[in-house]
Amino acid sequence: MDCLVEIKRVVNHVSPHRAGFHRGSACGQPILRRAMTLVELLVVIAIIGTLMGLLIPAVRAARASSKGVTCKNNLRQIGIGLEEHLGHLGRYPVDGKNGYGACAFLLPYVEQQALYAQLKPTESERPAIASNASLGGTAIATFLCPTMESRRQTVLKLGRASYLGNRDLFPWNLPQTVIRDSKSETIAMGETLAEQAWILPGTAEAIPPGDDSTFGSRHPGGANFVFCDASVRFISENIDPVTFLALCTTNGGEPTVER
Repeated sequence: MDCLVEIKRVVNHVSPHRAGFHRGSACGQPILRRAMTLVELLVVIAIIGTLMGLLIPAVRAARASSKGVTCKNNLRQIGIGLEEHLGHLGRYPVDGKNGYGACAFLLPYVEQQALYAQLKPTESERPAIASNASLGGTAIATFLCPTMESRRQTVLKLGRASYLGNRDLFPWNLPQTVIRDSKSETIAMGETLAEQAWILPGTAEAIPPGDDSTFGSRHPGGANFVFCDASVRFISENIDPVTFLALCTTNGGEPTVER
């Protein structure tokens, strides 16, 4: 009886805003538990905010790094496809043949045989848009850098290409023997920010990465390029223009050491 009276007295004198009750004592008496103060709550919030501030940039950096790796893998596949095309036909793809871009002729070498069979770019006598606009709207992952905001062109809605061929290499139906500079020092294709479609012709001139109409990327500081030996490199936007020109020529004999 005395125990019940004591419990009632404690309940009547303890504010529920300052303490909580947990019925677990041996004699039935309540155990008082102190609630979190405002200062402690603010400290916890501050710690969480600090951790978020550290984690968010790290997550962004990891995503950017992952996109860069995917982009390089795409270019490596394209480079291998170019080597296979060269081995099969004795030349590189002709950008502009029958109105098609070089990427259209690379389709069977980048695991797109079914699309190539439907497209038939070597047999067409009409421009690509007129004869195969619907097929041209196909988005092909190998031709797209993950940093590309849209998988299709804004106006024509054709499948975009994040990569352009080196103008000194593709339009001329070149055999391998014409590349007298080292294949490991001659650019085959590189990233572009232009609204290029993979089905349509398009090459870039020897201007260092940064220009939206030629070579360039959304990767900070430069762009990725695949060379004629299928190797892939990131080239700084601050590269010496003369050095970059040397990397783009096929028969110049220029030195290619960055200055």
